[in-house]
Amino acid sequence: MTEAELANMGLDFDNGLTSGKTGTYTIGFSFTKTADMEGDFVSYVFTECINDGIALVNTLPAAMDTQSCPEPTPDPEICEVEEPTMDWSYTVDAVGDAAGRSELEIYSTAIKQDGDTIIVAINSNMTPEDPLIFGGENVNFTDFVFDFSGTKYAVHFAPDNDSGADSGVGLYENITLKDVTKKNYGFKSFKAYNRGDLGDLPIHNNYFSWKAKRSVPQEIDSGTKIANDNFTRLTGAELAAMGLNLPGQKGPNTFGFSFTKTADMQGDFIAYVFAECINDGIAMVKTLPATPVAPESCP
Repeated sequence: MTEAELANMGLDFDNGLTSGKTGTYTIGFSFTKTADMEGDFVSYVFTECINDGIALVNTLPAAMDTQSCPEPTPDPEICEVEEPTMDWSYTVDAVGDAAGRSELEIYSTAIKQDGDTIIVAINSNMTPEDPLIFGGENVNFTDFVFDFSGTKYAVHFAPDNDSGADSGVGLYENITLKDVTKKNYGFKSFKAYNRGDLGDLPIHNNYFSWKAKRSVPQEIDSGTKIANDNFTRLTGAELAAMGLNLPGQKGPNTFGFSFTKTADMQGDFIAYVFAECINDGIAMVKTLPATPVAPESCP
């Protein structure tokens, strides 16, 4: 190593500890020491004729024993991840837009998140347990569909509809959806329906086709029921105890359900439910909070 390089490392022979006399040349070198080069030592160098020489008596520090170091203690404030929550978010539908029969009127929906539990509330003139028969068909509720930017889920909550959910009520993934308007004597298209807005979506929107016939993605055609979804049917009283306070005009029936969401059910989504004849329906345009992840250093 050159004198300049050593000086850049802080070497200063003229530091008041020497006589102030230095020679013509300052040189040096560096190397990686072995593990046992530690503690007190004597080192020296001579001219080969020993007409001059110098010895250095000093001490090298011992290497730190990393095995004896205690495990780092995670910061509890960093490791304490709060469960995501979202208070009730409401969607109100147009009133009087149920075509044909007032029993089909859907007034409002609401959604709430508590940790990994999603709670949905519906207010309407009908309930999923009471068949609403027209032409021999029950034209009651469809499945409740969630669309997270193309990743779709559906909750089969009306046990007697025409859904292809073959594993009972609950949350389904990897779904395909189908139109059931023809079987249920419904409108051929939203253009034919042409009543009020669909909750958070105007009747003219970029999500549902306006003119396409028999193409409303209403119900599960195929899908896989999610294990341990903890689907639970909820009464109006149970929802009220959770803080539900629906705005606007209300019908006689308030009910809902809860389920455990999947990890990727977060962010912006559209959710909707219809009568199977699409004589009424409501859509929600909302956002679910993301689930925070603790650092890897946390236990």
